[in-house]
Amino acid sequence: MPRPGPTVRALAAAGIAGLATALTTAALPTTPRLSTPALLDLTDSGCAAPAPVPASELATTVTTTATVLAYPRPARPVLHDLALHIAPADRDQASGRFNMVHHRAWYVADGGEHTTRDVVRWYRDDDSGAEPASEHPAPRPGEARDFWLVGDLHYYNLADAVRSGDFLRTRAGSQPMEALTNLAFLSRWRSPRRTGRILTAQLLADTPGLTAYPHTVDRAGRTGIAVAAINGGGRERCLLILHPSTGEVRAYELAARTATGWQARIYLLLLTRTHVERRWWEPSADGAPCPHRNRIGG
Repeated sequence: MPRPGPTVRALAAAGIAGLATALTTAALPTTPRLSTPALLDLTDSGCAAPAPVPASELATTVTTTATVLAYPRPARPVLHDLALHIAPADRDQASGRFNMVHHRAWYVADGGEHTTRDVVRWYRDDDSGAEPASEHPAPRPGEARDFWLVGDLHYYNLADAVRSGDFLRTRAGSQPMEALTNLAFLSRWRSPRRTGRILTAQLLADTPGLTAYPHTVDRAGRTGIAVAAINGGGRERCLLILHPSTGEVRAYELAARTATGWQARIYLLLLTRTHVERRWWEPSADGAPCPHRNRIGG
């Protein structure tokens, strides 16, 4: 069973610096393709999986223009109000052992190279999981599959993250950019139910240095509450965009200030989240592993 390499392990421990490195490299499509993953039937291995969008379909016209933010408000009252009125989400009624999250991300490297990744990911609280992913452009063939047995993901500290406010505060951190970045990382693995979303909104409400922009549009055309922070030197800005009623994380952006304005370096869209009973691969009766290879990126 392959374990994530040093770059991925660094992401779990290094907060915003880790995310900017291991979530690293891409320019942003003006209108992302939001295709629903098809069913990938791996009949030769006895496995079946929802597949990410093929790498060949991820090539798009790109822009690095950052999210437009307008009408700022102090974040604390906006987020306290959201926490008090978090609405149920459709997926709250879904049963199943695994969190399943479909996300797409665009990264831009320091040299301007861009990468797009489309991932369908399963995670269970026993720190097991699986994912098929596609990437464009890719130095190797653009599709990859991976899985993790029980305990393999323990170094990410995902299992207890949304169990209580104390756990979440420890996992997310208290600094504004660190908190936003780590919550974005968690959102790629977990599909928290209503209680977990309330904890998230409360944590953000109690985090100093945040500004709310209640009518922000993400790159899928969805309107939400953006919660933004700028580092002390004013050179980097990150933000989360939350669903205005359910509190679900819809998007994350890390942008850098340039001579021409804010330029996006990382953009993450959370597309589909639910709970399911099975991941794309489960051990067969004879214990034979499903074919896989090492992950591409974080």
